[in-house]
Formats: sequence, C-alpha cells, structure tokens
Amino acid sequence: QPNNECADPCPPPCASEGKLAMWKDSFFVHKTEWTASRALLPTLTSPAAIALEEGQIAQMREAMDLEGHNILTHYALDTTGYQPDSIRVWLQHIESPVSDWRLASHEFFTGNLTAADPILEQIPLKYELTEDELEHFGDLMAVLEIVRPYIEMEVSMNQLPSTTLDSLEAWSGDCYEAGVTARILLLKNERELEAYCETGSRPSENLTSAPERPLSPSPAWAIAPNPAQDEIRASRQSVVSEGLFSLYDLSGRLWLQRRVQNIASARLEVGALPAGVYTLNILSDSDAPARYKVIIQH
Repeated sequence: QPNNECADPCPPPCASEGKLAMWKDSFFVHKTEWTASRALLPTLTSPAAIALEEGQIAQMREAMDLEGHNILTHYALDTTGYQPDSIRVWLQHIESPVSDWRLASHEFFTGNLTAADPILEQIPLKYELTEDELEHFGDLMAVLEIVRPYIEMEVSMNQLPSTTLDSLEAWSGDCYEAGVTARILLLKNERELEAYCETGSRPSENLTSAPERPLSPSPAWAIAPNPAQDEIRASRQSVVSEGLFSLYDLSGRLWLQRRVQNIASARLEVGALPAGVYTLNILSDSDAPARYKVIIQH
C-alpha cells in the first residue's frame, strides 16, 4: 500500500513530525558527510589522515544503516507505492549491498528484469566486494539463474517444476541470501524442507558477511584445461538432461552462459575473453550446484 504521508513533489527529507522526521534529517546529514569523505579519501597521502577519514566513513555508514533501518521499518507495509517516502525510494537512498539487493529482488521477482539486472551487475564494483564476498554474491546469482527462465516466461513462482525445486533445495542449507531466497521459493511451492541453515544461526541480513565456503569439494565435473587459452571442456561420467554453465569474473560480471541438454561433456569458447581468474557455476538436474575456479591465459 502506498504511503501518502508526504505529497509529491517533496524533496528529502520530507517535513513531518516525530521520530520519522528526525531519522530522515539525520540520515541525509550523515549521507552528505559520508559522500564527501569518500570523495576526499583518494586525495589523501598521509597515513594518519587516511585512517582518520576511513574512521569517519565507517562512522557515517553505521549511522546511515541504523537510520535507514528505522525508516524502512516504519514503511514496512509500503512495498508497491511510488511516493517519495516509499520503501522503494528509501532503498535507493540507503546505497548498501543489502538495500540494492532488496531493490533488485523486487524488480526481479515482479518480472522487471531490465531494471533488476543493471542493479545486480553493479553491486560488486560499486561496493568493492572482496573475493570471499564475491563468492557468496555468485551463490545468490546462481539461485536467481535457476528461476530466471520461469520469470522470463511469466510462470508463477508458486508453480515451479519439481526438477527446479530440487535444484533450489540444494541451496536451502545456505545461511545467507542464496539460502534465504531458495527457502522462500521452496515454501511458495509447498516443498517441505529437509535442509536448513547448517550452522544453526539466523540467515544473514548482509550479502557480505558470510564465512568463506570452498569451491565444489567433490567435483562431479572434470574441468580441463585449467589454465585455459581457447576453450574449457567440462565432462562427467553420466549424462545430464539439462544443464546451465555460467562464467563470472571476480567482479561478479557474467561473461559467458550456455544451456545444454542430454550431454556428458560441454565445450566453452573462451578465446575472446580477457585473461584472468573466473568462477564457473554449473547447474544441472542431476547434481547439487557446482562451482570451479578457472584461469584464462593468452
């Protein structure tokens, strides 16, 4: 339901009474200081000045997160409105990996992929995710790729086929956004869960706070050559009916994707790709999702 407390146009922070106005005023003051400090940081050369500015950035970010959380909680029922104070607009104001993911998730699952994809693609570089954080972001992207074909075909998310639910269930033990998303989709399809968060802790509210998870420990696929120059061959002992190969760089950008049917091996042409380290995600109807580190050299 849209929030009509603030008429359009209304430049932020909107004038209203009580704690909400205080949170808004404070948020924009802290965001102005946060933005200024981030712009100043690359120009500093003194270690002491750099440390001081980094502390200022962290302090302003913490304050913005708290105020943003309070504002979003206040408008928790406003998920479809386009008023200046709607959840949607405040997710844009907050500018964090979590807020961008929430915004992209809304667009993705309402079928607006042209809006969702640019938001998702810019998260790794915009927030300078570390290699570990990128792995978990890749997990999340892998879950979205499982259901993307059905989003494109406008299939209801509570009418997914059993093979797709099997693929989602392989992610249901993940304690972070990939697992949260998979479990929500499984529950929508009345799939009784056998695997929950493996650590027993509450799924993270942050895309970037997960502990490191290794790449596939018991590979179902043999990947060769690695390093590769012109092509990568993925092979296995048994045939898969359906498979999806996705190759991401360390920034989370998707460079190559190939769907296959009834194969035991696949070839990926990588000769035109830049040299570097990539992650190969493999989804199939026969195994749990698999991830492999691949090096391309020219």
